[in-house]
Amino acid sequence: MRVYRVPKGSFLARAQGRRPTPDDTFDTNIASMVARRGAVVVFALAQNDASPDDRDAAARMAEEVLAGLTVSTSR
Repeated sequence: MRVYRVPKGSFLARAQGRRPTPDDTFDTNIASMVARRGAVVVFALAQNDASPDDRDAAARMAEEVLAGLTVSTSR
């Protein structure tokens, strides 16, 4: 698990009546997690825009995403 703060790194932007610019974005925390089962590697990302000062929220979101994935060996 890796959680990092990205200044003005949110994919969401605030803009009215015009296209958003990088100045419209805001700080966010992004969590990344990698898991491996045999030759299968699964990568989960979570971005916390609702509460960017809460690093733990991003970590919990990534854990929920990864826990909800199923790895199947059938083809």
